[in-house]
Amino acid sequence: MKDDLSIYLMQRTESHIGRLRDLCFDWQVEQVFWTFDEILQSIQRPSYLAYFASSHEEGEWQGLVLVDIGPFSADIMYIYVRPQQRGRGLGWRFLQEVEKAFLQWPQIESMFLEVRVSNQHAIRLYEKSGMQRVGIRKRYYRDGEDAYVFTKKIKG
Repeated sequence: MKDDLSIYLMQRTESHIGRLRDLCFDWQVEQVFWTFDEILQSIQRPSYLAYFASSHEEGEWQGLVLVDIGPFSADIMYIYVRPQQRGRGLGWRFLQEVEKAFLQWPQIESMFLEVRVSNQHAIRLYEKSGMQRVGIRKRYYRDGEDAYVFTKKIKG
């Protein structure tokens, strides 16, 4: 099947907020992560980036990546890909788009993320992208599961 999805920068418009809400409710079915209100509060900060994948800018979102840009590092807060889109390289494309965006912030030296220790598909993706596991956060998730901490040097 031909991949006709493009990656777009989320705008803080009513339309995009509505699509974010829809996607948030979908991933909440799979596992409890952030609530929509928590995500909405986070993306209001000017240092927050969100990219989504869709067949066109106003189409149904098939995935999302949320990034918090700090003074010298960036934290990938969440990557979500709808189940029917998994295994098609969308997570990889999100990571590439995020790294490309870091060119806007020349002070960014590295990026970090946490991932469930049970999420072997994501762990393989992060390792393939050049990220390294540097630690573990015990009982990091609401359900008590641990998280691995990954990092990747961007420059320097």
